[in-house]
Amino acid sequence: MLGKHLTPPSTYAAIQTAYDQVVLFSQLDEAHLAIDLTPCDRLEALLETLSSGYVLQSNVCLDVVEFISTCKAIHERLEAIIQDRDTREKSHGFLPAQEYWSKLIDFILERISFHGELKEDASPKLADLSRQETKDRGALEKALASVTEKYAYQSMLMDRFVTLRDGRYVLPVKMQFHKQVKGIIHDLSNSKKTSFIEPFEIVKINNHLVEVLQAKQEERLIILRVISEVIIRNFDDLKVDLEWLHKLDLIRAKIRLGKLLQGTLILPEPLAQRWPGMTIREMRHPLLVLQGESVVANTVILSDESRGLVVSGPNMGGKTILLKSIGSIVAMSYCGIPVPCDAGSKIPHFSWWRLVVGDQQSVQEGISSFAFQVEMLKEMPKKKGWGLLIADELMGSTDPEEGEVLAQALLESWAKSNRVIGFVSTHFTRVKALSVTGKLPFMYGSMAYEKGLPTYLFLDGSIGQSFGIEMARAKGMPESIVEKAKAYLGEEKLKLHDLMAAMQAKVAQVDRQSTAMINEKKGVQDKLNEVEALTHQLKEDRKVLEVKILHEVWQSYESTLKEMREWLSKEQKTRKAFTGLEKKAQTKIDQVRENITDLFTAEQPKPGDCYMIPYLGKVIVIEWCQEKGYALVQCKNKRLRLALEHFANAKKAE
Repeated sequence: MLGKHLTPPSTYAAIQTAYDQVVLFSQLDEAHLAIDLTPCDRLEALLETLSSGYVLQSNVCLDVVEFISTCKAIHERLEAIIQDRDTREKSHGFLPAQEYWSKLIDFILERISFHGELKEDASPKLADLSRQETKDRGALEKALASVTEKYAYQSMLMDRFVTLRDGRYVLPVKMQFHKQVKGIIHDLSNSKKTSFIEPFEIVKINNHLVEVLQAKQEERLIILRVISEVIIRNFDDLKVDLEWLHKLDLIRAKIRLGKLLQGTLILPEPLAQRWPGMTIREMRHPLLVLQGESVVANTVILSDESRGLVVSGPNMGGKTILLKSIGSIVAMSYCGIPVPCDAGSKIPHFSWWRLVVGDQQSVQEGISSFAFQVEMLKEMPKKKGWGLLIADELMGSTDPEEGEVLAQALLESWAKSNRVIGFVSTHFTRVKALSVTGKLPFMYGSMAYEKGLPTYLFLDGSIGQSFGIEMARAKGMPESIVEKAKAYLGEEKLKLHDLMAAMQAKVAQVDRQSTAMINEKKGVQDKLNEVEALTHQLKEDRKVLEVKILHEVWQSYESTLKEMREWLSKEQKTRKAFTGLEKKAQTKIDQVRENITDLFTAEQPKPGDCYMIPYLGKVIVIEWCQEKGYALVQCKNKRLRLALEHFANAKKAE
């Protein structure tokens, strides 16, 4: 929506902001900028309704929740991405967290369901009325069941189904029995065979239910009015958020357009006192690019000593397209839109513009093409700051002799002002000559024309003929008229035309050769760049490979070292354990050896011998069992069996 009325910013700060925002959001993934503007479209209509004081329906209130939820989700998404201070500053206010978001969402959803219906407990009174309605309907159903059964039993009803008439429950009574059913007749069937009667038994309940339903409707209206008033109090905030989403969508549109144009984002340069020159390389008209046509790219370069460019050449040769391309690219760069030209372009920031392109005459306003140009150009000397002028066929809609001198006077005036940079096209020979001789500080060029056909190629430093007679012949003008026109033109001027045509052809040939050489040089340079890039990449790959190999070797070394350490640790533990076992075993062997020695040297105990055994005390041998290798002894009040080794270190006692 905003894109339809997009105009270049007037201040350099605004241009910088547009540039920064496109740079920032171009770095984000498209998924982060995916915006469903359907809630925005509905909210626009809603804001218009709110301004008229209309009470919103419940489903419309839910649209506000959906819109705020969209704002909140996008804010959270961008907040997670744009975190550092510099990036946040370049976003230029695209992260406004609003305090009212959660409060308003909670307020609405407490009263309205996700289906867009008002909740039965949206207010305490509505909850009470809902409970009363349920109670009344229960009583009514019970009463209806009783009454229906009564009259159905007497075959007075057409069927047993209860129906509604004017919001009240009635029975379908056969016409011949309508006087026997006491109640209120609400309607008759089309055949007049059925009367719809509300029995007196349910009138009171029906009345109360109707009163409850009316009260509920009034309470619903009050609740919706309250919700609407709360939303209205946030009217300004909602409008700000809507504009915020529109701006974000506009940035996304700029980025998408830039991709379609395969464009380059260029930041215009601020102008100081001295004119720095201007360069637009390999520019193409954006509309032609979008149409998918094969577009001839042109380069326009203004030096720091020139004050503009005078373009000449044949009709339908591309002069107007060239001027429009310049104007479009400058304007798009101001808006932060990637433009269809090379990155080496240099575009200044102009404080004001004048575009005089196309036939702007108006019968209703009594303005001719010439009058329109005069109106557009007359105030230019009073303008302050650097200005850009783009004029197609300057002063070309009046008498040629007068138009020539007016165009000359205008160009001289702009050159002296030192603040106007003009791009003009012309068929006036006088204006072309003044540019060539250097009497005007304007550069000059022409649109190439070969073999009776335009090439749409801009030739810097050449003068182009209008080729009006040749174009007329090419478009089917009768040959007799063409020849007569050439005769009127005169032999000398024809020779001059032919000479200029030959010169332009030569210039075009030289330009093609120059372009071919430049392209060839560029191709060689591109190859050199590729080789250099490949060499650099190989070096980097080698470094990466070396690092990778070293890393793998180091990992292998560390793994082996780790295994060795684990093995040594286990080995040391094993050795330590083995050494401990060895010592224990040796001690045991020594003990056994001593015991065995003692066994062989010790005397066998005899009955009646007394011994002092350290851990038992005094024992008396009762009997020695040779076969079994033990002695039966008396130890205090107990009898024990002791092997021979127990007596090895024992001492005899008296």
